[in-house]
Amino acid sequence: MTVLNELNPTNDQIKTWAYDENILLVDQDEEVILESTDFLNVLIDLTFDKNCPKRDYCISIIKSLIYSKLVRRDIEELKKINKSINSLNQNFKQKWLEELKEKFNEKFEIITKPNSLDYWKCREIAFDLNIGSYGIKGIDEKRTFENGVIEFKAAHSLFDQFFLY
Repeated sequence: MTVLNELNPTNDQIKTWAYDENILLVDQDEEVILESTDFLNVLIDLTFDKNCPKRDYCISIIKSLIYSKLVRRDIEELKKINKSINSLNQNFKQKWLEELKEKFNEKFEIITKPNSLDYWKCREIAFDLNIGSYGIKGIDEKRTFENGVIEFKAAHSLFDQFFLY
């Protein structure tokens, strides 16, 4: 196993890493390094090649990146994601990416143009924003505040996470 010990990889290094199962960027938590809008386009490009050994891993990193930015409502990063995923060549479609794009666009619209949502829409959003390889166990309403904000609790195999809507 080769470890590059690269905390700020170039696109070429990422491509080399993706096509070689015996290369690691760092010896642990390499997805944290790749979970950046700076690498979104190269990761998406890698997913178009069904022969890429780390294709599924790239998909997982992309989903984690997008949902973590949505949860944090990081507007500047969300604008970069919006530009990247909505400028993809329409001739090359992948079902998972089209579904992710649709969900992202819906949540991006809600964040950038807030409006009232019904209970079931809030529950759907809370569920969607709790995606990951750890696998969701359930989503429950924790409490409703006087101002109508609902707190949801998502139970995961390893931890619980709370979201306010």
